[in-house]
Amino acid sequence: MPYRHAVAALIGFLGVGLATAAWAAADTVFGVPRHSWDLALKLINFSILAFVIVKYGKAPLMGFLRGQREAVAGQFEELKSEAQQIEDLQAEQDRLIAGLDAKIAEIVKYYQEIGAEEKRMILERAEATRDFMLKDADASIAREFEESRKIFRAEVIDIAVSLAGTRIE
Repeated sequence: MPYRHAVAALIGFLGVGLATAAWAAADTVFGVPRHSWDLALKLINFSILAFVIVKYGKAPLMGFLRGQREAVAGQFEELKSEAQQIEDLQAEQDRLIAGLDAKIAEIVKYYQEIGAEEKRMILERAEATRDFMLKDADASIAREFEESRKIFRAEVIDIAVSLAGTRIE
């Protein structure tokens, strides 16, 4: 394993050295066409960069990702807890609303009973007033009838007296 570091360092120094050499601008390098040589050096540089990132960046990156996963999981649990609280509040509000519906029905029933009692009392008063008015009308009619009778008798007596007076004469 330790030889990997040495090989990587050697390849890196060789790549840097070759890239800066004056002869690197030629059309061929060691008899290899320039575009193939550039591709090989790019692959070597990428490999070195990947090795350094994996070697020195893996642990911090994994720690960061683990922390992010735990943070997201914590937020998820917090959201689940809040959702449960909201469901509990909703259930309590539904229960209160159902209680209010029952209370409203009870109040409506109470006022309907009061209305029915009031209606009955009004009808009783109306009947009593009607009976009183009928009795008063009957009494008034009876008085008028008696008065008319007295007047009629008086007239009949006056006519009888005047007829008797005319016959006597």
